[in-house]
Amino acid sequence: MIGQKLWKYDCNRRHYKRDDGTTSTGPIYIKSFEELEVIGETSRSWLVGHNRDRKEGPPAEWELERATKIPKKESFESHGYFTSWKAVEDSAWVHDNDHIIATKVGRLSSRDKLERILKIIEET
Repeated sequence: MIGQKLWKYDCNRRHYKRDDGTTSTGPIYIKSFEELEVIGETSRSWLVGHNRDRKEGPPAEWELERATKIPKKESFESHGYFTSWKAVEDSAWVHDNDHIIATKVGRLSSRDKLERILKIIEET
């Protein structure tokens, strides 16, 4: 478990520049995630902190003192951490598209289409 990469959304990390060099009018959600790592453990908790491009070897004492404690009995997800980059990408896709889909569904006036959407929603 020590060394596992984790990602957490940080609203204070605002990036406006896209990969193609253009700028966005609002912060780019997926770029607001911070990469962290399980850097240690206690008898009851995992210690989550930054891997500051540390070379081989244990983290410094100050890194362990500043680390966030996550109880071993609880999941990382229950504390807002993502355990894979795919989960981050899925969250970003939902964040970027849910309001667009909701708007389009709200503008539908076809009973047939709305019934098909309802059937899809009820299946999940």
